[in-house]
Amino acid sequence: SPSPSPSPSPSPPPTTTMTTTEVIGGDEEALPLVEEGKGKVDVETIKMEMEEAMETEEERMEVEEGTAQVEEQIQVENEIETEEMKVDVEAKEEEEAKEEEEAAEEEEEEEEEIIREKEAGIKAKEEEDEKEEEEKEKEEEGEKEEEEEE
Repeated sequence: SPSPSPSPSPSPPPTTTMTTTEVIGGDEEALPLVEEGKGKVDVETIKMEMEEAMETEEERMEVEEGTAQVEEQIQVENEIETEEMKVDVEAKEEEEAKEEEEAAEEEEEEEEEIIREKEAGIKAKEEEDEKEEEEKEKEEEGEKEEEEEE
C-alpha cells in the first residue's frame, strides 16, 4: 500500500526567526502553536496567528455583548409595550364605561321628556275639553235664554 506523502504547504519566507520559547516569552503551554518537528518558527507567523486568535475572541465577545444588549433592549421594549397595552386597555374600559353612562343618562332624559310631553298633551287635552264644555254650556244657556225670551 502506498504511504500518504505529506503535501508541502507554502509558507511565507521567514524574516526573523527565534526559538519558540523566546517568541512566547518562556510559556511552554503555547508550544502547540508551533508545528512539531521545527525548532525555529517564523515570528511574524506566530504573531499573526495570535492576533487572529485574539481578534476572533474579541469579535466573539463583542457579538455576545451585543446580543445581550439586544436581548435586554427587546425585554425592556416588551415590558414598555405590555405596560402601554395595560394603560390602553384601562383607558378603553374607562372610555366605554363613560360612554355607557352617558348613553344611559341620555336615555333617561329622553324618557323624562316623553313623559313630560305626554303629561303636557294630557293637560292640554283636558284644558281643551274644559273649554269645549264651557262653550257648550254657554251655548245651551244662550239657547235657553232665547227660548225664554220667545
